[in-house]
Amino acid sequence: MRLAAAAVALGASVAWWYARAGLTLSHYDAKAHLVVARRVVDSLTPGWIQIGAVWLPLPHLVGLVPVQWDFFYRTGAFGVALSVACFAATIYALGRMLLGLSQSRLAALAGTLVMGLNPSLLYLQSTPMTNPC
Repeated sequence: MRLAAAAVALGASVAWWYARAGLTLSHYDAKAHLVVARRVVDSLTPGWIQIGAVWLPLPHLVGLVPVQWDFFYRTGAFGVALSVACFAATIYALGRMLLGLSQSRLAALAGTLVMGLNPSLLYLQSTPMTNPC
């Protein structure tokens, strides 16, 4: 559980850093995921047909209700929180898997550090995109 707590702390601090730099919604897909989730209810032609984008629908269905509030829609805060939670769950699962396979805490730690400190993944988990989920 310490690994999961450390991953949450790392993910949240990196997400906060990107938010302070104004980069949370700088990627076009980050905004597009929020738009897809919001337009199911709030568009000229609302309905489930609006989910028909190129992405899998589950993250948009999960974010469907929160993005109806302007705060979550304009900041992407709910999507970022979901991405940080997915990042932490992935790091925890990877650590447990590596520990089970290698029976070595050092190998499990090294493997999780390789993934958890990847700059690309740290950026993606700081946005409302679904890539790290």
